[in-house]
Amino acid sequence: MYADLVVFDPATVVDRATYDRSHQVSTGIRHVFVNGVAVLRNGEHTGAKPGRAVRGPGWAGSAGGELAPAAHQPTARSTQ
Repeated sequence: MYADLVVFDPATVVDRATYDRSHQVSTGIRHVFVNGVAVLRNGEHTGAKPGRAVRGPGWAGSAGGELAPAAHQPTARSTQ
């Protein structure tokens, strides 16, 4: 069984990213556990990487991790 948990105070969570500086780290997240392993402890990354990628039906990369453009997949829904 897998479980992820995030511990935070909603009054302190702030997204600091802007359009000009999109890679700014959010603040206010205290702890993150992935599969029961601490990944963020007291706001600091522990170095642990226990998770795995979850890819949906649009992902067209290889098992080796290289990314490839997704092929066009027609939908089953009618356009009429």
